[in-house]
Amino acid sequence: RNVHIQCPGVCESNVQGILVPHGIELTIQRPEALGLPALNWTQRFQFTCADACFEFMVNEAQLKNGILSLVFRAPRRVFRMADNHHGVVLQMDTLQSMSNKSSDAGSFQLVFPRSGEPAKCFLPNTAFPSTDGKLLLVQNLQIGSRVQLSNEVESSVVSLKLFPRRQAEPYKLIELVTCQGSYKVSAGHRVAVPGPTVGAKRADSLQVGDFVIVGSRQRKLVKVIEVKERTDLYMVCFEPDGPVEMFPVSKWGMQTWGEPQGEEDRAASQHIEAPPVGFELLQLVGMPSCSAFELESAMPSEYED
Repeated sequence: RNVHIQCPGVCESNVQGILVPHGIELTIQRPEALGLPALNWTQRFQFTCADACFEFMVNEAQLKNGILSLVFRAPRRVFRMADNHHGVVLQMDTLQSMSNKSSDAGSFQLVFPRSGEPAKCFLPNTAFPSTDGKLLLVQNLQIGSRVQLSNEVESSVVSLKLFPRRQAEPYKLIELVTCQGSYKVSAGHRVAVPGPTVGAKRADSLQVGDFVIVGSRQRKLVKVIEVKERTDLYMVCFEPDGPVEMFPVSKWGMQTWGEPQGEEDRAASQHIEAPPVGFELLQLVGMPSCSAFELESAMPSEYED
């Protein structure tokens, strides 16, 4: 089942939903902007089990060109008890009859931690350096994604687990503040610390005055703040294991302007290039790189017989 919602002027931060059995209760809150009125819209999309028990596919939802697309599939659920004391793992395998994908191994496993157990996780919008010099957001990682560790060794993602937000009991997070920035992780997260060899300490064991590694330098912690938040958390395992630089990316960006175009730049951008046929003729006479503007500039202003 596919649901497409036309919602102009809506960005991803305006959309949120509550998962319900066989569906989702969706809320769109659009602020007034660009001539569009404010909007507060809620709708439940829920399917009966007459044909199949459809579930909302979190990783397949997308907002593009003002169209919000939601996908619901009939999954096959495989239950197993976790052996690492992180709680019960519910792995969702999509039925091949409902999907053209041969495997769903690239998606996150949903993990429901036991009460009071801090997860060793990253927050949403945490980015890692990829091997091609770009940044990968944690929520966009897949099994096999490659990142570059701090020692410039390539590492692969071998496990992905999603801890969904808990309404009744928020997660315990630790915000680590240095002179070069502030970084927030789950309380049980491993943080790289300097030493003869780079070691690791739990975030909730760090104190003001301890040293961490920011970029390639040792930085002293000036604040250690414990907070509780209702948020998704992502647990990622890399192979080989090692410290990796994390970049917190803001959910919202400040709107700015570029440099206004000057008269010369505007005139240059308005020059019309010679048509393809003209370029073929220019190649025949040995001038393949001349533009129509250059030809007009070289044209004599007066003719004499």
